[in-house]
Amino acid sequence: MGRIERLENTLACSGPDREIAQLYGFSAWHLTGLRHYCRDNQALLVLRASKSASRRFRNLAGYRPKPVNLKQKTFRGWAEGASKVYPNVNKFYSDYDIMGLWHRDDAGNDDRRRKDGIGARYVYAVPSLVENRDQGVPVPVRWQGDVAYNTLNCPIGFRASREAAVQWYGWECAEGYAVLDELNEYLGDSTMFQHGANDQYRNWRTNAMENEIAFDEKFVIVDRKMDFVVCRNARVLKAYYDANSLEWPPYAVHV
Repeated sequence: MGRIERLENTLACSGPDREIAQLYGFSAWHLTGLRHYCRDNQALLVLRASKSASRRFRNLAGYRPKPVNLKQKTFRGWAEGASKVYPNVNKFYSDYDIMGLWHRDDAGNDDRRRKDGIGARYVYAVPSLVENRDQGVPVPVRWQGDVAYNTLNCPIGFRASREAAVQWYGWECAEGYAVLDELNEYLGDSTMFQHGANDQYRNWRTNAMENEIAFDEKFVIVDRKMDFVVCRNARVLKAYYDANSLEWPPYAVHV
């Protein structure tokens, strides 16, 4: 039994949480925290499965979750690289990736609502794009043509022309940071969620997704009733979105 498994036993994590955590690359006590987050916020959270091999590197001195600007792929659970986020660290393990995060909308006045199913009751927890939201946007911002980049060289905004209003990526504004902070608080770890939802991340020129979803990727869904749904591949995930009238990302996935 490894170090993480012993911790899960010591913390009396439930059997289902431990099984899902081991198969899908999470820490069981983190899944317990996410159950409570979704209950307390009436939320629906879709997560891309992490790498199971990375579990053994978590909470070890000299290692950190892989930040958003580190492009190296993890191999056997960890990757080496350099990042401005952690300038004194060069060993990283897989962070947690949000595919989609919705909060229950009982007001019924959002045009993103659907006519039936779960999607009729949920809206994105953070807007995909917001205008004129200079407050809360990282500074300094570097412009390259019509795309704005932050200090980590990640695109965070777009404008059609110099005179047009800037469309900021909502997860890079104050409300996005607040949601990430709250998710990490429920984990008891301030670093595991490093960036916003992949479902909402746009290529600013084409309004298409930057990140493709491979057919054999796995996903975990947590709902407001504190229940889990596991998706063994992208076809199962797409079926869940369709069955519950959730907005599917604007690109074709071969499932």
